[in-house]
Amino acid sequence: MKPLSIDLYKKRVVIVGGGKVAEKRMKSLLPEDPEVTVISPELTENLRQLWEEGAFEWKRKPYAEGDASRAFLLITAADQLEVNEQAEAEAKEVPLINRADNGGGNVHFPAHMKRGRLSVSVTTNGASPKLTAGIKQKFEEQFPEDYGRYVDFLFTMRNVLRDAGFSPDRRRFYLEEGLKESCRSRDQQQLLLQEIHKEKGADDCERTDR
Repeated sequence: MKPLSIDLYKKRVVIVGGGKVAEKRMKSLLPEDPEVTVISPELTENLRQLWEEGAFEWKRKPYAEGDASRAFLLITAADQLEVNEQAEAEAKEVPLINRADNGGGNVHFPAHMKRGRLSVSVTTNGASPKLTAGIKQKFEEQFPEDYGRYVDFLFTMRNVLRDAGFSPDRRRFYLEEGLKESCRSRDQQQLLLQEIHKEKGADDCERTDR
């Protein structure tokens, strides 16, 4: 399978099942702000709390034919294998299907770490979930929570350089400066941005004088 990033904002997602697996999938989906419907007679305590907060729609009943119609993503996470198989078999028009019970369907959910604009996904394609979790933990230790601010700085600097009209060599110089260890410091980040603006201002003045 080829790793892809998919925009789920306001996309219709149907989850069949209300147990621990469904809860895990829900927690990974909510930051993307999709429109989620859960089909299950019961919910875990955590899912019920999320439902009470208005995080998703709950159809309090067993899965039935047609429940996944018009879904963009179907997640089968029921405790009963036959229910998952039925839901997948009937989802002929659903573009994306995740079988949470046996790795079927055409979409897998990798272990995912996010630090601002930085996203890292890890999967062993079902070979060893424990190994996947261990690798993810190493990434989390290597890139702490505040690493996202550094990535945001790089994004800001790239946009400033794009609009500054510098030569390719000068852009490359500043981009490489931003990757130095010293630029993990917010003070150094501000100094570098100030230097870019100062040089841009000097270039603007030179062009005006001409």
